[in-house]
Amino acid sequence: MERRAMGLVRWRELIAVDPRAAQERARDAALESATDLGAFLSVADPGSPLPQWRARGLKGMPFAVKDNIDTASLATTGGSAVLDGSLPRADAGVVRSLLDEGAWVVGKTNLHELALGVTSENGAFADVRNPYDPGRSAGGSSGGSAVAVAVGAAAFSLGTDTGGSMTIPAACCGVVGYRPTRGRYPVDGLLSISWTRDSIGVMAASVADVIAVDAAVTGRRPSRSRRRGPLHLGVPQNRLSDLDDDVADAIVDAFSRLEGSGLIELHEVSTASLDARAFEHGFAVVAFEAPRTVEAYLSELRPPYSGLDLATLASGTRSGDVKALLDHMLADPIGRDRYRRARDARDAVQGDYRRVVSSVRLDALLYPTIPARPPMLGEGTTMTHRARTVETFPTLTRHTEAGAFAGNPSISVPAGCDRGGLPVGLTVEGLRGTDDRLLEVADMTESALTSTEVLVPIGER
Repeated sequence: MERRAMGLVRWRELIAVDPRAAQERARDAALESATDLGAFLSVADPGSPLPQWRARGLKGMPFAVKDNIDTASLATTGGSAVLDGSLPRADAGVVRSLLDEGAWVVGKTNLHELALGVTSENGAFADVRNPYDPGRSAGGSSGGSAVAVAVGAAAFSLGTDTGGSMTIPAACCGVVGYRPTRGRYPVDGLLSISWTRDSIGVMAASVADVIAVDAAVTGRRPSRSRRRGPLHLGVPQNRLSDLDDDVADAIVDAFSRLEGSGLIELHEVSTASLDARAFEHGFAVVAFEAPRTVEAYLSELRPPYSGLDLATLASGTRSGDVKALLDHMLADPIGRDRYRRARDARDAVQGDYRRVVSSVRLDALLYPTIPARPPMLGEGTTMTHRARTVETFPTLTRHTEAGAFAGNPSISVPAGCDRGGLPVGLTVEGLRGTDDRLLEVADMTESALTSTEVLVPIGER
């Protein structure tokens, strides 16, 4: 089977010719990628009847759902064996809105256990493998959702983002990944780890497809007009330091294409101080909120899962890094004073962002989504970067943490591949609540890069 991302237009063509064949194509690709790449934890029954599709914009579109978002037809495990078999009482609101538009769920995607990591290495089920190099990580925590789109198992997918979990795997797998401002999409029916930071987002083959899905969820009409004159994008110079050499070359080439298009003007800015403040205080927010949000979710489950607590979940966690993190949260909980200081720091970071953007009247920020190549699987909590051993989590979230901490929307678009054939992503980031404008800017940026089609994974060229 050809492993290649397919946009909504191509899926519509297949559905118009033979809806059943299109459905089977999606299911077969999902089953194959579950086996070969660990992308899915469950797939819709191939023998089930076709959904009763409405004549709406997403009629017949298969979509994948990260397995920490509830679906009434398939269990929600959060990537944990403790919750294996837990069937939700209802669909999450965002899932229901897409079903109402005629789309259908092809399966639930694999993730870093409980979404507490950025590699999607999962000790409970399977590691999610990169479709361009199966020996490498797909990124995380929404790795399975990125792979589902990259291999053509879904027209689009849902994931979640706390500190880069949409944009990081999108960059690793050569697809588009959108983290909306929290609150733009419903967040009910979510096994959340932060009520202030978590956002449900969309993976797709192009920004245009993300815009179409966003319109289906929000009811907003996408903009059909483009701004005249060049966009002004700020490039944080501190986020260009310590890049992998191959990544740096790909970014230089992408910047050259952007500036040569006549659509984009790049401006040097700095986010060094706000990045440092976000890293200093970001973990405290998650560490305070995660025990409370997880236990609130557990309490609403069907028996016997409703009797679980965080300690039980931690004891059954099979990913070493996640278990260590949960044990730390339980043994050394964040107090309310520390949490208030972290929330105050978030307000300050938001102010810093506004000053950076207003300093040269920027439309958005633009930077490499991750500074490194996707890490090799099996390296654990460290990875090799520029011939030295570094901690994986802070390395991969170096550019994404501050925006997520501030609550900003962001979208990673493919910027090409490095010399080894691995995808490289560029993130376009806006201020909180500016999603409509951000999507328009990302669409223009993608056009300027002349790379609207996702690249074919290694072995399928």
